[in-house]
Amino acid sequence: MIDRLEKLLRMIVPDLSGLPLYIIDAADMVSRELLVGAPRGFWASDLAVKSHLLARDRWAGRGPAMVLDLDLIAADVQEFAPGDLRRLIQAVLGIGLHEMAHGLQLPFDLHEPNDYAECEQQQHVAELLSTAAAELWARFPPDLPKCVAHELPFIRAALHLHYRAEQADAKILPECVVDATQYELSSTDNYRRALGDEPQRMADETFAIIRDTTPPRAFAKLWCDDVRQTFLPDRNVSSRAAKYFIDELIRWVPASKGE
Repeated sequence: MIDRLEKLLRMIVPDLSGLPLYIIDAADMVSRELLVGAPRGFWASDLAVKSHLLARDRWAGRGPAMVLDLDLIAADVQEFAPGDLRRLIQAVLGIGLHEMAHGLQLPFDLHEPNDYAECEQQQHVAELLSTAAAELWARFPPDLPKCVAHELPFIRAALHLHYRAEQADAKILPECVVDATQYELSSTDNYRRALGDEPQRMADETFAIIRDTTPPRAFAKLWCDDVRQTFLPDRNVSSRAAKYFIDELIRWVPASKGE
């Protein structure tokens, strides 16, 4: 499964050229504490999993990384579609593309430490931050907007990945990559329509170029309308964290084509 996912990602993400890509099965990790709050998978700092990779002679330098819980994904599929290998493959590829979309929202962090001491410190900090982030995410207040960490750049990257995967003959439902309704947003299909032909027009571009390109006006407008309608300040929220994130979501209005 992991080999198949890596092959697909290398076919459709030119930004991975020349880089190691670490896709780790959670069952192979000594500790699953990083999976707190994200049980099926998460986008990881490669430094946070470096010790794991070194112990298995897999470390090949800085590169993007993700962790997938293949056992839990298989259990989910078994519950709803017992023995359906096609659905299992679709689920693993969909979650893998979802995590890749997280990684493509920003440039990959490939900074190489200058010496051993800096390397050790950088790795230790990354491990602490990843564990703390996982624990914090699991304790976020229930009134926090569900779209936090799945904002417009993520949705855009996810839809580009899905289009490219389709062109590579990977049979994956778009909702397996990003189900926008889970985040209290309009449907994934609405976001696909609003994105228009951008995935086709930019199918050969790197995601770095996509990030630097202004999103279509209809796409940005749909996001802004969703945020304003769902997360306006008069929504019944009590926690300071939720109010902060709602304010940030409303403030974040990207410039759009035609404006």
